[in-house]
Amino acid sequence: YQRRVHGPPNPPVNPNPPPYNPTLPVGVAKPQPAYSAPVAAAPAGGVPLTSVSTSNVDPQWQPMITNYTNAFNQLSVNPADARKKVPVERALVALFTKLNTNEIPADVCQLLLRFSQVCESNPAESKEIIRKLTDQHWEQYKAFKDIKFLHK
Repeated sequence: YQRRVHGPPNPPVNPNPPPYNPTLPVGVAKPQPAYSAPVAAAPAGGVPLTSVSTSNVDPQWQPMITNYTNAFNQLSVNPADARKKVPVERALVALFTKLNTNEIPADVCQLLLRFSQVCESNPAESKEIIRKLTDQHWEQYKAFKDIKFLHK
């Protein structure tokens, strides 16, 4: 059984309508600007990890820099971890920048230091640390949350 609909058929829909411009009548496209040379895009990862200054990081948190850098370099070695590299690098750039400007409270730094020590060797403890950072310190942690990908 096929139901018939009375009346004229709907007009075809333009799959590429012109952009909306309130100063032009409906259906009239805005004139396109003249050709200009393409602008080079920023690298996919943003600021490279190697260019972030850590010269002002408190000495007690310096091992964290080394541990996270080593764990990040291990991602580069394993092809299965290649898709994690960009978000982890962004997270580490944010973390190192905040450490360098002393923007992270000591209790959060303690958790981050411990995570840097166990992220590759103790899955249960590293999961617990990530849970604490997420539950109790989200405002500080959210800027560099993708360090969780260093967890094995």
